[in-house]
Amino acid sequence: MTKSVNARRYAQLNSGIEHEIFEKYPWLMLLVAMSSMYSFGMPIINFLNIISLILGYIIEKIIVAWYFWKPPLYDDTLNRNTIYYMKWAGFFYGGFAYWMITNHQLFENCPVIKDYQMQVIYYDHFLFELPPYLF
Repeated sequence: MTKSVNARRYAQLNSGIEHEIFEKYPWLMLLVAMSSMYSFGMPIINFLNIISLILGYIIEKIIVAWYFWKPPLYDDTLNRNTIYYMKWAGFFYGGFAYWMITNHQLFENCPVIKDYQMQVIYYDHFLFELPPYLF
């Protein structure tokens, strides 16, 4: 029992700071986007992302349970928007993986050296055919 005189003071006493979930979504979307862009060339990023997501989930659960007293009143608009944009991560992965696999400088170890500084270098990326070194 508290010594609160009215309901407003009682609500202020028993409620913590507001849990702002909209600050957590950019972190999640950044991790997924960076993983989908660069994980074909550096597979270690997948393991680091999994560790980061698990730690973020555990820390978020602890913070919500112990630090924020009042549960947030959110609808599913943020969730729907995030899921909609996360669907594009697969297309990013496919595009960047195709770009990396067709890059001669990554897999054949043949860097292109410029003769002079303003020289334009054209890379041999195959757009509609697979490179010959895959077979």
